[in-house]
Amino acid sequence: MLATKQLDCRSDVIGLFSEEKRTSVRGKYKDTPIHVAAKRGQLDEVKRLIEEGADINAKGEDGYTPLHYAAEGGWLDIAKYLVEERRADINAMNAKGEVPLHMAVFGSVDMVKYFEEKGADINIKDEYGISLLHYAAEGSKLDIVRYLIEKGGIDFNIKSPNGVTLLHIAAFSGALDVVKYLIEEKGVNFNVKDKYCYTPLHHAAKGEQSGVVKYFVEGKGVDFNIEGFLRRTPLHVAALGGSFGVVKYLVEEKGANFNVKDGNGGTPLHIAAFSGALGIVKYLIEEKGVDFNVKDGSNRTLLHYAADKGLKCAAWPGRPDYTVGAERLHVIKYLIEEKGVDFNTKDSSDRTPLNYATEAKELDIVEYLESQMKEKKTQISSDPSPTIDNITSVESLTHSTDQSSNVYR
Repeated sequence: MLATKQLDCRSDVIGLFSEEKRTSVRGKYKDTPIHVAAKRGQLDEVKRLIEEGADINAKGEDGYTPLHYAAEGGWLDIAKYLVEERRADINAMNAKGEVPLHMAVFGSVDMVKYFEEKGADINIKDEYGISLLHYAAEGSKLDIVRYLIEKGGIDFNIKSPNGVTLLHIAAFSGALDVVKYLIEEKGVNFNVKDKYCYTPLHHAAKGEQSGVVKYFVEGKGVDFNIEGFLRRTPLHVAALGGSFGVVKYLVEEKGANFNVKDGNGGTPLHIAAFSGALGIVKYLIEEKGVDFNVKDGSNRTLLHYAADKGLKCAAWPGRPDYTVGAERLHVIKYLIEEKGVDFNTKDSSDRTPLNYATEAKELDIVEYLESQMKEKKTQISSDPSPTIDNITSVESLTHSTDQSSNVYR
């Protein structure tokens, strides 16, 4: 949901500006000096800047106000000064529709209590329908989760529009103390499924949270072969997330089937290639002996998967902010240069990896595959596969319509 940006400037950066300019000049992240001071907990500097005319409700990076930063940093003295003495807007929204109270759950429970005392609504949801409790669970803030549930009376079974519960988010974030609290003290169902039939175990596997995965499997007896969206097991999802530790745990310690197929006939190796998880790809091929020429139900190879555009919604439905790995070119090079995989192989629709990369406008992959074609003087049939002749230039692809083949559809 958010991640505080770290400034790379010195702590005395504000003093570098002249008296007449330093209250408004914007830094690297479009924050003014008052944003920087609030972020760093510098109350005296905040006061001085305001006295010199700084705008207390000015919006900086991502629409954050100084109060957002004070709330997120747990700087209660600054928050009180801004609200009580300067009447800062406690309902000011940033670019994501988050008010300072949303940031407070990443600060401290006292900050949350303060905003509640000032009339902030603890039942507020952001523009995606995510509750304050979800934020607290993501931030691994057990004291705030406990306060909102036990003192605030918020339903601990609350779900996002995609059916994501607190337990799903806590599992993904690795907040084991929150996970245990919800299960052992509040009796939350640890096999609860979101809209896409993913369980908390799937989310923990995706988030590379080995401790949470082990807690579910060994502590609660959760089936490590449980299926979710497209019949994906936690092993598929761990491969998708590049969660090497979870993959090894499931395979080595629990004996999970590393050739298991999802609804598309894709194995964990296919999914690892798609996500650019080179370490997992090498592990499955070199240590577990998985066939690197394996095909899915549509005769798509690892190269087809690696060449396809990593559509976020396809990779992790319902969470467009979750992305897949960006190292798929390295996977392609490994498969071609070290394993000798045929890059001209066609799927059931007579499409090659180059087709996938071209349609997805994956320019670096297109360039590489073209270079391989030229080097080996390989001729690809003209239709439907592209050839060197009918791809005018890599740059021309930037003007084409984005029609990703999406290996998960």
